[in-house]
Amino acid sequence: MPVVKQVTLYSFDELSPEAQQKAIETVRGWDDLFEPDEQFILEDFATQNPHITDMDISYSGFWSQGDGASFTGSIDGDWLIDFFAENVNDELKTILREVEVSFFRHSHRYAHWNTVSSELDDSDMVWADHIEENDTLRDRMVENYLEDMIQAIEEYRIDLCHDIYNALEKAYDDCHSDENIAELIRANEYLFDEYGDFE
Repeated sequence: MPVVKQVTLYSFDELSPEAQQKAIETVRGWDDLFEPDEQFILEDFATQNPHITDMDISYSGFWSQGDGASFTGSIDGDWLIDFFAENVNDELKTILREVEVSFFRHSHRYAHWNTVSSELDDSDMVWADHIEENDTLRDRMVENYLEDMIQAIEEYRIDLCHDIYNALEKAYDDCHSDENIAELIRANEYLFDEYGDFE
């Protein structure tokens, strides 16, 4: 014989403080809670850095020693000229336009900044005849220009990796704060039993 059971449900603000905290902890445990914020942040960094073509960001977070963020892609030559603006002469402009700078992943176990490296490829560079025919002179020019450049680009890459991770970590903490979850519950008009359990 069927039994009709009457259940009284409560909005979040009608719950006791203890029941409210239980409801918050339940929602905090949802796997996809951070997904919209995460997607927005990753897309925003790609939009803010259009000079990095095919930017692909990876990250892990936020409590393990190996956590962090990194990205792969390649850099536009004209941006390099602006980046090194203080030290750009006509010769260096030619070099910068012809080199290829890319960020490649050398480790797939983690995602932190140290799993990606900067690589500068000057194989397509066209030298003047007197330089092209002189290996020592060409190597000296490459050493003088490109080694300093790659070090500066590496510093830029590492700083950007840290910026990405810090933005993600802050957004994650904000998303999972009691205040934010309570507002999410209110906005969705979730209902609970008197103990803070979903019905």
